[in-house]
Amino acid sequence: MPTYHHIFNLKDPGLPWQRLEVVLSAYIDMIEAEKVVALHAETHAATNGIPGLIPWLTQPYTQSDLTSCLDTWQKLVYAIEKKAEIKRSDDLARLCSRSALDAANVPRGFAHDLLLHATSSSIWFIAPGIRLPKVEEFIHQPFAPICHQYPSETAGMKMPFLFLRCPGEVSAKEAKFRYPFSTLPSVPCGLYLDAFPNAQNPFEDACRLVLPIRLGGNRYARTSDFRPIRKSFSDLYQVEINPFVMRHGPKLVGVLENWLGNVESGHWSVNALGVEGGLGVWRKADTREDWWRYQGGLMYL
Repeated sequence: MPTYHHIFNLKDPGLPWQRLEVVLSAYIDMIEAEKVVALHAETHAATNGIPGLIPWLTQPYTQSDLTSCLDTWQKLVYAIEKKAEIKRSDDLARLCSRSALDAANVPRGFAHDLLLHATSSSIWFIAPGIRLPKVEEFIHQPFAPICHQYPSETAGMKMPFLFLRCPGEVSAKEAKFRYPFSTLPSVPCGLYLDAFPNAQNPFEDACRLVLPIRLGGNRYARTSDFRPIRKSFSDLYQVEINPFVMRHGPKLVGVLENWLGNVESGHWSVNALGVEGGLGVWRKADTREDWWRYQGGLMYL
């Protein structure tokens, strides 16, 4: 299994070293939240745990992860509706029904539970240029063909799942999806749930925002760990070096918290269709005045 020693020069002063008490506190939080659980060796092997990590097994997501994400999603939807003076017609409406999820062959997991329980709305745009999906769009997932074309390479993996859509397309390689998903010449832009590359212990609540515009040309845009973005379609909110867990992308709840903050602060304006301004608003993430508005907590663990 890759370690930090395999990937980074540990003598590099630019690495995000943490105090021991910070690291231990993070691990305690993970244990208390059941993000990692200790199992007997036989059970560990039966659940396909990584041998070198006995007795610990990393959970793809926890009930706490799901609950936090659903709560933040609901707050975001309600905040947009309140500012737009939209009266809710049905507090029980959800993004997708169980029958639709089954028809779309969405496997059980974080994406399935999120869609099944997340509050729906009459608004259209949940962020600038980024819209709520139509039910039929869940059926047409852009990476589904890859799982059929590369069955051995994708065995046990969670394919990137397109959750929210926006106009535009880029190549999967430019969007920085990993092989074999990177072989697609074109994928829709939007917010993906992207657990890859952790095939054995995927973090299913990790996400990737793919925009049809490159950020970083002005040298103000930053990743979530404050490293410069270098003309990228998909590095906003990403974590270049996670100091606590190898290869853990930004948590969806962290991105939603950031969007909620931008709505509540008035940085993003709204109208009857939801957040207004279109995709051009994202260019503010690469400006001296507003780059900091596209940072957030809750991105790492």
